[in-house]
Parts: sequence; C-alpha cells; structure tokens
Amino acid sequence: AKGTTSGTDWTAGGWSVGRGLYAGGHTDRAFGFIDEVRISNTALTPAEFLTTPRPRIDNIAFNDGNAVLNVSGGQPGVACYLMQSGNLGLPITSWAAVAVKSFDTNGNSSFTTPINSAAEKYFFSIRANVSTAPVAGALSYSLAGGSETWPADVRARIIYAMDGAVAQYNRYGYFNKHITVNYNTGVPTAQANYDGWLEFGPTASYQQYRTALHETGHTLGMGTTWQWRANLSVASGTGNWIGANGVNQIHVFDGAGGTITSDGTHFWPYGLNYDSEGNTESYRRHVLMMAAFRKDMGIE
Repeated sequence: AKGTTSGTDWTAGGWSVGRGLYAGGHTDRAFGFIDEVRISNTALTPAEFLTTPRPRIDNIAFNDGNAVLNVSGGQPGVACYLMQSGNLGLPITSWAAVAVKSFDTNGNSSFTTPINSAAEKYFFSIRANVSTAPVAGALSYSLAGGSETWPADVRARIIYAMDGAVAQYNRYGYFNKHITVNYNTGVPTAQANYDGWLEFGPTASYQQYRTALHETGHTLGMGTTWQWRANLSVASGTGNWIGANGVNQIHVFDGAGGTITSDGTHFWPYGLNYDSEGNTESYRRHVLMMAAFRKDMGIE
C-alpha cells in the first residue's frame, strides 16, 4: 500500500496479503485460506518458492544423555544442518551449526547430540539448502582429502559457510572456478589463493559465512593476481580501483562520488573484511563488485 494517507481499514506503507488496493480502495481479493506467507527482499523465481521442501523436526527422543532429533520433509541428497543456540532471541544466522547430515531417498534424516542436564537450555533448529542442477562453469567447491577426520562441529560449520558462499556467488554472478577447501590448525584465521585453495583455521569465529565469501573472493582474483594490481591507481599496487566496470558498479551503489580503495590485497567498501560488514545487502554488493572486477581484469 503506497502513499502517505491511510484509509479507514488500511495503513499506508503496510503490507497487503490476499487483496489489492487501487485508488485508495480494496479491489481484487483472494477468497479462501492463505498459508505459508513469506516475504523476500529480492525477486525470486517460481522454483525458489513453489517447490522448496520444508523440512521439519518431527520429534525429539532422549536416551542416555543424548537427544535424537528426527527430521523429515527434506529433499533427498540435500545437506541438512542442525542449528543450536542458547538464546532464542538471536537471528537464525547467528546460531551455530553443530552437525550436518544429508537427507535420505525418502527425505528423512536424524541427528544425535549430547545433552547435559546441568547446562543451560538449548534451542535447536533445522536449515537445509535447495538442490539445483549444476550450471556448467558455475562456482563449485569440494572438501580436501581427509575431511572425514575433521572435528564434526568444525566440518559442519565449514560446509555450512561454503554452501552459503557458493550459492551467493552463483546467484549474482557467473564464476568459472572450483575451490578446494581445507581445515588447517596452523592457520590462525583463514586464507586462500588464486589456484583455488582455501583454508579455514581452528578459530570458530572465522569458520563462518562472511569469511567464506571474503576468502572466495581471493580465489577469484581479489589481491591474488597481477591483473588486480594493474587496475589500481598507484603503481605499487594500492590506491583506488580505476577499471571501468568496477568504477561503474560502485557508482551504482554509492553515487557518482563512490570509490573503491585497495591495499593491494583487499578492498573496501563491500570487501567483507570485518564482521561489522556482515549484512545481506553487503553480501550481494560484494559479489557484484567481484564480477565487475573480473571483467576489468579480463578473467571472466
């Protein structure tokens, strides 16, 4: 409902579900029941909301200090994450992924997690991705050899972060790259190179979505190729981005005065260098900036 003047039974600027407003009055109306209403901040294709499975926790059984959570309604073969939090008020994106399984051929899965009766209460939730047909040349990743020996919670966090990062890149751009992801306790935070090798260290706060997006940027050329430095205003490889596509893209986001600055390895704004940059719009802009950079570097 656009406008600034409210009616007798509707509010300007509010959402209208199941009926339309025209010239200040009610028009087309849906006669019947409406269920499963979801609002997105981006336009979705029908496949993204009409056929999306809705997995759910059917029941929880307690046995010998463990909680067994049975999940159904998933898409066969798709990864399913068990999310945990001690604070129900936190957004789901801040909950910890403590385990990951795949749905079986019937769309079912099951998690067993220890329960300490003396500890504070925990809340559990399920998250699952939608499996789509791979696009030739699209960004993809696999875990390095020996990943089956990684700590279960670490493996779950890394898979969760990389699934989300790869999906985000493929949603907003076309990146012909395969990444191999490793867990290395000798790496303090995380690191990656243009050859497609990406490593997470043992610190849980870096095994997350924002870090995965940032490090994926390095595998795509952010600060890791001579072409990156060739597109910076200072010969030593620092300064502002001067490539036409990158300049045009930042102007779209920040106006004619917008600039991209780089230290030769990273860029800002929208470089996702710190957790404070972690928000939905910055994630989208990061990917679109990387797509523009790669056009300037000639490595589309």
